[in-house]
Amino acid sequence: MTSTDHARGRPTTGLLAAGCALFAMTLAWLATRGPVLVDSGIFASCGWHVLQGKALYLEAWDSKPPGITLLDGLALAVGGREIESVRTMELLFGAAAALCVFRIALVALRSRAVATASALLFAAQFYSGKVFQGGNLTEEYASVFALAGVLGAVEAGARAGRARLVAVAGAGFSFGLAALTKEPFALSALPWLAFVLLAPRAEGEPRAALRVAGIWIVAGLVPLAAVLTWLASRGAAAAWWDSITYHFVATAWDPDAPRLDANRAASASLLERVVTNWRPAWDHVLRRVPITSLAALLGLYALGSREFLCRTRWFPVPVLAMLAADYLGTLVSPRQYGHYYMQLVGSFVLLAACGLGFVAWKLEGLRAKLPAASKRLGLVVAVVALAAVAFGVVREDLVGRFRAKFAAAREFRSSAIATAILAEARPGDTLWATSGNNSRYYLETGLLSPTRYLFVFDHVFVDSWLDTGAEKLARVRADLAEAPPRFVIVAEGDAGFLEHTEFFDWITRDYVRTDVVDDDPNTRGHVARLFVRREGRQ
Repeated sequence: MTSTDHARGRPTTGLLAAGCALFAMTLAWLATRGPVLVDSGIFASCGWHVLQGKALYLEAWDSKPPGITLLDGLALAVGGREIESVRTMELLFGAAAALCVFRIALVALRSRAVATASALLFAAQFYSGKVFQGGNLTEEYASVFALAGVLGAVEAGARAGRARLVAVAGAGFSFGLAALTKEPFALSALPWLAFVLLAPRAEGEPRAALRVAGIWIVAGLVPLAAVLTWLASRGAAAAWWDSITYHFVATAWDPDAPRLDANRAASASLLERVVTNWRPAWDHVLRRVPITSLAALLGLYALGSREFLCRTRWFPVPVLAMLAADYLGTLVSPRQYGHYYMQLVGSFVLLAACGLGFVAWKLEGLRAKLPAASKRLGLVVAVVALAAVAFGVVREDLVGRFRAKFAAAREFRSSAIATAILAEARPGDTLWATSGNNSRYYLETGLLSPTRYLFVFDHVFVDSWLDTGAEKLARVRADLAEAPPRFVIVAEGDAGFLEHTEFFDWITRDYVRTDVVDDDPNTRGHVARLFVRREGRQ
C-alpha cells in the first residue's frame, strides 16, 4: 500500500475508531446506571476526603493503592461533588480503552477490520455485569492504563530512533500508573518489557537493551515517585506502607472466617488458588462472549505459525504471556469477586485479536487466488456478522435498556438519609458511616468523618506494620469519643459486627434512632438507618 493509499484510508480509520469509542462509552453508560455499590462508594468518598484536605492513609484510610482515590478526587474536583462526576470519567476511560485496543490491533495485525472487531469485542466483554459490577473499581482503571502500556510497547516495536524511545517511555509510564492503581498489574508489564527489549534485534538494529530497559523502568517509577513525594509531604508515607502490609496480612486468612477470631484459619495456598480460580475465570471471562472465546482459540492456534508470528513481530507471544501473568494477578486475594477477573479481559481480547488477525491473513491469501469468490465470501461474512450483532442487541435488549435509563442521565438523586442530614446539618457537623456499605453518604452529604477509618469492616482490624488489630479498634473508639459525629448511619446487615465491637452500645446510648431509612443495595432485604446524636451529650 502506498502513502497515498494510507492517506485515503485515514478518514475511514478515524471513523471506525470513533465508532468503537462511542460504542464503548454507550456500554459504559449503561453499566454505570445502577446504585453506588460498596467499593465504588468507598473510593469516591475517600477521594472526597482527600479533596477536602485529608491526608490519604493517615487521615482517610483505605487498603487499596492510591491511584483510584486520586482519580476519583480529580473527577470530583472537576465535575463537582456527585457520583456522576466519577461516572463521566468512567465514560472517558471506556473510550480510551477502545481506542487503545483498536490501535494495538491496527499496528500489530495490520487490519482495520480486525482492529474494529477487537475493540467492539473488548467493550462487550469488559462491560459485562459479571466483571464490571457497577464500575469505579481499581481493575477498571488499571486495565485501561495497562492497555495504554501495551500500545506503547507495540508502537516501540514498530518504530526506530527517538520515536521508539518515546514509545518505550510511554509504555513504562502507563504500566507504572496501572500498578499504582492495582498492584498485580505490575506482572502484566513484564512480557511487554521483554518484547521491547527483543524488538531491535528483530529489526536488525543495535540492541541497546540496557538503555531501553532503563528508560522503561525510570518512566515506570515516575508515578510512584510523585505519589510517594506527595504522601511524604503530608507525613503519610509510613501510613501507606502500613496499608500495604495490612493488605498482605488480610489476604492471608480464610475470607469466610471472622477477622476478630484469634483462631482464624489460613487461606488456601497459592497452588490451590491456581486450580480453584480457574472456574470463576472461566465463568466470568473466558466463556462469557462465545465469539471472543472462539477467536482466542484461533489465537492459540496461530502461535504455531512461524510465518504469522514473523509477520506480526511475534506479537501473540507476549499477549499469551500477559494473559498468564494476569491470571496470576487474580490469585493474590483468596476471594473470588467477579471484578477481580476484569484484569483478564484486556489480554484475553488481545489473544482473540490475534485469532482474528490470523483469519484475516489467511483470507488475504485466498483473495489473491480467487478475487471474485473472496468478495462474495466477504459479503456473506459481513451479512452473517451483522445478523449476529443484531441478534445480540435484541437478546440483550440494549435499546430498551438505553431508553429506560435515558431519563436518569446525569441526574443526581439524594437518598432519604442524605436529604434528612442536609436539612439538619450545621457548620462543623461530621458523619460516621460505620460500614463501607454506607460510605456513599459522605459524598451525598459532603460531611467528613471524625476518624480516619471512614468505615469499619471486620477485616479492617488485623495486625499490620504500625498497629495491631486491637490498636486500630482502640483508635476508632478514641477518635469517636474525642470528636463524636452528629450523625451516624447503621446498616442492618452490619449490626452484628457492631455489637461485637461495642460500637452498637455506644450508638444506642448516645444517639436517637430515627425512622429515616434507605434500602441497602449491597445487602438485599436490609436497610440503612440514620441515628442523630442526642442533644447535650458530651
